[in-house]
Amino acid sequence: NYVKEKPDYLKIINELIDDLVNEVKKTITYYQDHYPRTTPTESIELCGSIAQMPNLLSTLDRRLKIKIKLGNSWKKIKTEPLSDIQKKYELTMVSATGLALRALNNPYND
Repeated sequence: NYVKEKPDYLKIINELIDDLVNEVKKTITYYQDHYPRTTPTESIELCGSIAQMPNLLSTLDRRLKIKIKLGNSWKKIKTEPLSDIQKKYELTMVSATGLALRALNNPYND
């Protein structure tokens, strides 16, 4: 929650995190309501550049009461040991990696 002694930008970030938490809760509720026989959500993998935001994982973990962990965009790809550049941009490359894999599987799909 916002603390008066903190800078104004922290209030904005807190509001964005509130929105994110609410959207995740709505998504989980929708999933549980529409697929009641599935296993309950026990963890969430966070990716994208926002995943690198300091304290975000622990904040979401605490507020959602669900284990939050960093995603691994290379998990299903056989690679040599990751280069420093791959490690640095791993979380921001998830969408590009997924699109590249889709193109490999179906290169003629427009």
